[in-house]
Amino acid sequence: MWGFITTANVLGSITIKTGEILLFPRGLVHFRKNNGKVPAAVIAAFNSQLPGTQSIAATLFAAMPTVLDHVF
Repeated sequence: MWGFITTANVLGSITIKTGEILLFPRGLVHFRKNNGKVPAAVIAAFNSQLPGTQSIAATLFAAMPTVLDHVF
């Protein structure tokens, strides 16, 4: 499962399957969780030395629905 929080503090999540890719906009807070029973691999790449910024605490605690309901 991949999750992200928009700049409007809206939590979104998606389940991806083998062979699929997912792109996140620059500076967007995101997370991933392996819900499967086998190991997973992730390749991360950045296209800029200036990836943008986002206030982590404000984003996590203001997100609707709450992040904890989706992550744990």
